[in-house]
Amino acid sequence: MRQPLYERTVPGPGQSWRWFEATGLYTYLWHNHAELELILITDGTGSIFVGDRVLPYGAGDLFLLGPQLPHAYVSETPSRSLVCQFPETLIGPELRHRPEFTSLRRLLGESVTGLRFARCGEQDWLGLSAPSPGRRTINLLGLLVDLADRADRQRVASSRYLPDRSVRSRDRLDRIVGHLTDHLAEPITLAEIAEVAALTPTATSRFFRRQTGMTITAYLNRARIANACHLLAESDTPIATVARLSGFANLAHFNREFRRGLGQTPSSFRTAARRIS
Repeated sequence: MRQPLYERTVPGPGQSWRWFEATGLYTYLWHNHAELELILITDGTGSIFVGDRVLPYGAGDLFLLGPQLPHAYVSETPSRSLVCQFPETLIGPELRHRPEFTSLRRLLGESVTGLRFARCGEQDWLGLSAPSPGRRTINLLGLLVDLADRADRQRVASSRYLPDRSVRSRDRLDRIVGHLTDHLAEPITLAEIAEVAALTPTATSRFFRRQTGMTITAYLNRARIANACHLLAESDTPIATVARLSGFANLAHFNREFRRGLGQTPSSFRTAARRIS
């Protein structure tokens, strides 16, 4: 099974979680993260890939994806969605094991393979933009409780699919991925990554592969290709400049890695992206 790209999320100011609006063309990026993800599709159509399943999405669809669950979105038409990412610890055991939150505990447990809700409205999300971080967090809990009380949820991935939830040393992996992300367009050496990880170079390579299922080089190539896809789809930046901004030493190397990863050339990808946008 193809290994997902690990995504390091950054909480909003003054809070332990974040929410944001995503608009435009969603290009395929198979990834996961430590946080749960709540996403409401408000406009557009496309497909969502979750674990071992692919489902169509449309306006009004809401998905709750558990920690470490690999997923990707691909647009057929320009799309808009509201996305909320929050850690499991936001709802600690002292809260989730109280009898009045039995349904919420069940909801979070079922999220490990992803859940889909239909006919959801944007008005339920208005409280997430409240001025106070504390009020925003209370409103998020209220939104989750409302979802927990709904009986119309649908499992997304099959019951046989369970993501690996045994990821250790999350802080160390976050530091490594953060460094790779911040310096994506630059040459990166194993020695500097090892310094960030506070390990020897050999131990760093072994640690990263054990945590993500891929080598650092493979991760960098995929992250750089993902960055290039965004630039190709959302800007008129010349392809040679896209290659440079994405960390590829030369255009030939970029074209080769892009074709290997996506099965098409950068120019073909840009043409297809503009056709559906």
